[in-house]
Amino acid sequence: MPRLLARFVPAAVLRAGLISLLLSCAPYAAATTVLSSIQPLQLIAHGVLGEHGEAQVLLPAGASPHQYTLRPSDMRAVQAADLLFWVGPELESFLPKVLERRSKPSTALLHAQGMRLKHFAEAHAAEDHHEHDHSHDSLDPHFWLDPHNAQQIAAVMAEQLSKLEPANAAAYQANATRFSQALNAADAQLRERLAKLNNKPYLVFHQGYDYFEAHMGLKAQGVFVFTPEIQPGARHLHELRQRLKAVGAACIFSEPPQVPRTLHSLGEDLPVRFGQLDPLGQDSANFVALYLNLGNELASCLEQL
Repeated sequence: MPRLLARFVPAAVLRAGLISLLLSCAPYAAATTVLSSIQPLQLIAHGVLGEHGEAQVLLPAGASPHQYTLRPSDMRAVQAADLLFWVGPELESFLPKVLERRSKPSTALLHAQGMRLKHFAEAHAAEDHHEHDHSHDSLDPHFWLDPHNAQQIAAVMAEQLSKLEPANAAAYQANATRFSQALNAADAQLRERLAKLNNKPYLVFHQGYDYFEAHMGLKAQGVFVFTPEIQPGARHLHELRQRLKAVGAACIFSEPPQVPRTLHSLGEDLPVRFGQLDPLGQDSANFVALYLNLGNELASCLEQL
């Protein structure tokens, strides 16, 4: 049979077919893998990567970034990812020692250039700080809820990816630009809606919204817990209930996945409405959706007061 083929098939065609067969058997070049510690960063990375890589997230849905125990599969993912993005030790205190053993690039975005950062004391100087563990001058790590910071995060990711894959640099920069434009449009929409609600009283579940509130000109009447792992004391709960009594109709916002029973008891026999805010965007398809969902959920409750 080979001799028969040689009689009717030109040698050049046979050589081309052999080269194609060898190329098809060559090892497949794996797509670039970007691992982000939390979902907001993963959603931004997904927007910057586009079709040129895979954006993975370390923490599963419902896990708190303030306190997490890495599984063996998490450890392998940390070591294998081409790029790793995290907020910083102010949020993921479980990561620094693990990253010491990582040989590939890692970036603590809270400390990247161009971020507009806040300290906890700036937003809650008048709060009672005896029942939480934020020091008065510690950095607030929930910085992705300021759209300027989210756009800067995308820019840093595009820069890091461009260094890793120069051939795709133009695509990464273009994706970051599109992300910024889409976020600007969403921000303008929310600012218009929330501008009429800056005098409406509300209570948030934990101290994670200072960036968003400062950007939108809003201010919560109080915070249920300062960190999700520390339950509020009796004195703090009493003070929050007294504030709610004083302001009358108000909104109380919980966070997924659970609503503490104590949170509902705060509004017992008071004219309050309940809503839910998700700063991690557990059910959001992209970061712009996370941002819009957060603002619209806030507005939807406040508009009913």
